[in-house]
Amino acid sequence: MRTGTVLVVSEDPDVVREVSAPLERAGLKIAGRANGLEALDHLRSTPADLVVADVKSRVIDGTQLCRVLKSEEFRRHNGIPVLLLAAGYLNGMIEPLAREVGASGILRHPFKERDLLSAVETLLAAPHEPVRSPACAVKSSGRVLVVEDDPDIVASILAILKREYEVTVATDGDAAIGLLQEHQFHLLIADYRLPRRDGLAVVRWAKERYPFLGVILMTAYGSEDLVTELLRNGVDDYLRKPFDTRRLPELCGSVLRKVDLRRVNHQLQRRDLELIEAHTRIVKAERLAAIGELALAIRSELNSPMTVLQARAELLLEMKEGFSAEAREDVRVIRDVAAQLWGVIARLGSLKDDRSIPCVGSLRMTDLGPKHEPEPGPPSP
Repeated sequence: MRTGTVLVVSEDPDVVREVSAPLERAGLKIAGRANGLEALDHLRSTPADLVVADVKSRVIDGTQLCRVLKSEEFRRHNGIPVLLLAAGYLNGMIEPLAREVGASGILRHPFKERDLLSAVETLLAAPHEPVRSPACAVKSSGRVLVVEDDPDIVASILAILKREYEVTVATDGDAAIGLLQEHQFHLLIADYRLPRRDGLAVVRWAKERYPFLGVILMTAYGSEDLVTELLRNGVDDYLRKPFDTRRLPELCGSVLRKVDLRRVNHQLQRRDLELIEAHTRIVKAERLAAIGELALAIRSELNSPMTVLQARAELLLEMKEGFSAEAREDVRVIRDVAAQLWGVIARLGSLKDDRSIPCVGSLRMTDLGPKHEPEPGPPSP
C-alpha cells in the first residue's frame, strides 16, 4: 500500500471508523469529516491524496462534493480521486450520478475490508481521469421554474428545456416565491442576482418549505467561498455565466436524480426510526409479560399466609376476655394492614388478566392502567 492521506467523509461516525480503521492499519493517514462542507473547509488548508465520500448525507452528499472538487472554482483539487461510498440498495441510482460528477469509483456498503483496501490502493497508485457521461440530453420529465430577468438568457433556456420539461418563468425573486406557493415544481433554476429578492434568498425560502426541490443557481461570479456558500444554503448545482445551454438537460437530469436519492435516503431513515420504535415497544411488552409472570408467582406465595393472618386477627378480636384494650387495638391495626396488603396482592394478580392492548402487529401488551372497577375485598375467613 502506498503512503498518503485519505479524507473520509460521512455523517455517520460508525462509517468513518469502519473506513478509517483498516486504512490506518495499512499505514495511511486519515482525516475524518462529517459532511461535504467540513471536507471543503479541510481541503483549503490540508491536502489529501484521496477522498472517500458517503453519498448518504444531509449536508452536501458525496456526489455534490465530487462535483465541486472537479469544478473550475476548485481546480487545484481537480486531480484528487473520489471514491463514493454507497449502500447496495442505491445500485441503479448511484452509477449514472457517479459518472456525471466525475467520481473515480464506487464502493458498496457494507463492504469487505479487502475490497476497500484494493480500491484505495488502485486509486492511490494510478489516479485516473473520471469516466464521464456522454454529453447528451437526459430524458426526465418534470416542472421547472426559471427565475431570470435577462430576456435573452430566458429565451435560450426555454429553447433547450421546453422539449423535455414544463417550464414556467419569473423575472424577479418575489414573483418566483409567489409561483412556488401556487404550483408544485421539481426544479428551480435561478440567477444569483435578481430584482427585489436575490436568487439565494429565494433558495433559502424554498428549501425551508420544499426540501426535495432541486436547485440550480446561475452566477457570473465564481470562487471557492461563493460555491461553498451556495451549497451550504441548499443549492444542488450551479452554472457559471456564460454557459453552454446545451449542458442544461444533462445537468437538470443529474440534479433530479440527486433529489430522488435524497428522497430515498429520507424514506429509509424514517423507516429505520419506525423499526427502532417498534423494537423498543416489543422489548417493553416482553418485560411487562415477565413482570406479570412474577406478579402471579408472588400472589400465589402470599395469598394463603395473608388469608390466615387476617382470619386469625378476626378471631382474636372476637374473643371477649384475655385482651387489654391496647392489645385489642394492636390486633385491629394488624387486621387492617393485612386487608391493605391483600388488596395489593389482588392487583398483582390483575397483571395476568386479559387487559391487553394492541402493540405491534399481532403483539399485545398488558394495560397497567386502573381498571375503574370496585376493588375486590379479601375472602371471608
